[in-house]
Amino acid sequence: MARRPAWERFAKAAVQGTGDHPDGAGGLDRTVGHGTWAVRLWRTMRGLLAAQLAERQAEGRRLDPGAGPRRPLDLRLIPAVAACWLAALAGCAMPWQTDRAVSLVLGAAAVAAMALLFRTSRQWLRPAMPVVLAVLCAAAVVSSTATALESRQRGPLAGAIAAGADIGAVVEIDSEARVAGGAEGRFLVDARIQEATWSGRRISADTPVLLIGGSSWAQLQRGSRIRLAGGLRAAEQADRHAAYFTAKTNPLALEPPTGWQGTTAAVRQGWADAAQRVWGNASRDVVGLLRGMVVGERTAQPPELSAAMKTAGLTHLTAVSGANCTIVMAAVVLLARSLRMPRAPAAALACLGLVGFAAVVGPDPSVLRAAVMGALGAAAMLSGRPRRIGAWLAAAVLVLLVADPWLATDFAFVLSVLATLGLLLVGQRMARWLGIWLPLWLAQSIAVPLAAQLLCAPVIVLLSPQLALYAVPANMVAAPVVALVTVAGTAGLGLAPALPWLADACAAVAGVGAFWVGATARTAAGLPGAALPWPEGAVGAALMAGLSVVLFGSLWVAVNRRRLAPALARVRHAIPSWASGLLGFPMVAGLAAATAGAVAWILSSA
Repeated sequence: MARRPAWERFAKAAVQGTGDHPDGAGGLDRTVGHGTWAVRLWRTMRGLLAAQLAERQAEGRRLDPGAGPRRPLDLRLIPAVAACWLAALAGCAMPWQTDRAVSLVLGAAAVAAMALLFRTSRQWLRPAMPVVLAVLCAAAVVSSTATALESRQRGPLAGAIAAGADIGAVVEIDSEARVAGGAEGRFLVDARIQEATWSGRRISADTPVLLIGGSSWAQLQRGSRIRLAGGLRAAEQADRHAAYFTAKTNPLALEPPTGWQGTTAAVRQGWADAAQRVWGNASRDVVGLLRGMVVGERTAQPPELSAAMKTAGLTHLTAVSGANCTIVMAAVVLLARSLRMPRAPAAALACLGLVGFAAVVGPDPSVLRAAVMGALGAAAMLSGRPRRIGAWLAAAVLVLLVADPWLATDFAFVLSVLATLGLLLVGQRMARWLGIWLPLWLAQSIAVPLAAQLLCAPVIVLLSPQLALYAVPANMVAAPVVALVTVAGTAGLGLAPALPWLADACAAVAGVGAFWVGATARTAAGLPGAALPWPEGAVGAALMAGLSVVLFGSLWVAVNRRRLAPALARVRHAIPSWASGLLGFPMVAGLAAATAGAVAWILSSA
């Protein structure tokens, strides 16, 4: 039978009603009467809206195979991740001797449990495997922590660190300088002491320290060898550095970066020169953002721009993260597939591109974390099992925690994991929900930052106790140009040493997107109520978690109101008549007013 045209279905729905709206529309019909113009207008509007929504839902189910029965994400490694995280937190707080003993006990217990299950009841082997794996992973994390702490406390500079001595040292720079929080004109640099002079003795070492210096340390390049004099101070055990090293002299350069570090330094400097040539006379914001969004260097940003980025919730764009790695890999895969390259070689080429990008940007912990997650994500896509992405994410967290247990206390690592988890758990679902009313591209641009923000917000308020009211809209506005800046900037990064004129062209293209991001940040930061005060500590985190749950629940209710209507009707009929008045509009309005007043009082006392 031929399909009826849309206007005929709309007309029938408008005249006859849909018959499946237990949301009070029938009550309005009975109140006004069946013959009035108001009822006809109400029915027409209701029918048109219902028909359009039904068609959008049906079209979404047809185009999106995942909208039907969905297989759950593979989360079998979640117990192992939780055990590793707790083990890392506990291991970083205990002496290395205790860590060593605990790791031996946990490893022996896991092996004994496996042997017992094999010999006695193999039917319990499969259910017990997640628990046994969690214990083994916890043992590995505690053992890694014990090894790192032992080398720190038994190292050649342990005595000088414990005494808080002043030493002369030769250090190798491991990271770009970054501004010390709350200290104007002070910079932090990750470094390793290679040689030291203390108490008339010359000591060879390889001790990681956090170097604290003035403005003369701002332009140091990764891989440089520097001589200086300064004072040592023991770091907290929860810190990955063995000591804090406060510089008391200006840096004396001994050797510029060599080898691959010299090559990557030249590449980064070439990109900085290209950004300066093209945009130096036009906008300091663009120059700073081109260096920050492409290679993660924030020192070139004007202080007022950095403050605006923080207020607008866009600071994450100026740090190399999993999003950058994902965009780089996706661009390489798209180029390879457009050349009709098979999937496996394309994925291998993408992994090589990711390795090159991480090498140029710098092997900082955040970059390595993003690279590992990106590589495991590529492996998940290559396997043809996208539902296993949860297992791949858990595996990435396990590998990173075993390699560096101090990541468990790193807020950047926590936010990265939570953002990725939010995209996996609710990102696609929210995009489908919003796609009922909005175009697909707009629904996805809203769902991605909103899903990440819902899970990250309780942790963000621990770092900065304020509510960035426009964070989600600002991320939505900036999101379309992030890929442009990353792809054009990465291309210019590779072309800068050999073809500077092409690098200038890439800087010109990427600079347009950087200008858009900077303008978005400054505009959002200048709006009224851009940074509302919020309670600190656990109370603030709990309130923000509750707000995230309310926002997600509200969206779910808006989409599934038809499914909820019968259940609400049954609840309404089950309520005694004497209590039904207590649950009417006056009570709901009173509760809403009381809740709003309580929230306002908490915010005003924050």
